[in-house]
Amino acid sequence: MEKICPNCNSDLPNPVACSTCYSLFVPDLRARKAHLINILKDHALVQKYSDKDEESGDETRQLFWRTIEKEYPEIASIESGWLFLELFDELLGTGAIGQAMRDPSMREVRVLGHDQIFAQNMIGKLKTGLAYESPKHLKSSMQKMIAKLGLAETKGAQGKYEYHAPDQYHLTINLAPSESEPEYLKVRSVLA
Repeated sequence: MEKICPNCNSDLPNPVACSTCYSLFVPDLRARKAHLINILKDHALVQKYSDKDEESGDETRQLFWRTIEKEYPEIASIESGWLFLELFDELLGTGAIGQAMRDPSMREVRVLGHDQIFAQNMIGKLKTGLAYESPKHLKSSMQKMIAKLGLAETKGAQGKYEYHAPDQYHLTINLAPSESEPEYLKVRSVLA
């Protein structure tokens, strides 16, 4: 019996992703992503490109994807684009926040913990279901962002860093969250 995609009513030749609307049907996505990260974490390509600057990101993603297609065809045949991007970001240290930031409908993203990522779009606030691998991975990602952007600590606020991307977003990184400012990371669109 053929399966039908509940989103677009197309046949599902692939049991994991609909080839028409690219909806995923993975029983435990977080476990699958963790498994893929373990497979690829020590891959030489990841090590080689982990320190590349932001401008080469698209080219790096393409090269990384071609390598996965060649060396791990079983992964390439079942993963859809957004899961690959999330996986790539996890491996390079930018983590789950990158995926939410690429969504043009998002007005604000708040990270209260490694598995507590909330986003606000025009409709309202929601928990995203995105997560960093661990609290250690969240801290490491924040430190990489600080280093990559060359940020200096905000005057009078220990462990706090701010960055304004012109016409895009305002980023606040807080290495020591408190009751009054519980977010580790906050990204606010300038359109908000």
